[in-house]
Amino acid sequence: MMNQLIRDLERQSGIELYGLGLDRAKWEATLETFVKLVVLECIRACPQEDGRQHIRKHFELNKSSI
Repeated sequence: MMNQLIRDLERQSGIELYGLGLDRAKWEATLETFVKLVVLECIRACPQEDGRQHIRKHFELNKSSI
């Protein structure tokens, strides 16, 4: 289930138009996976644990979900 931040970013980017088809649930799952991969790369690039924790908290992701 996508959190509100991901939904807001989807709307801001304009890509939600692609997800308005018949299988919205599949679109949301794919978008959420993409976002988690991007966030994971940001976390990996962050040299300090407190920064990594801040990124997880900002995107409402816990350590076990990514």
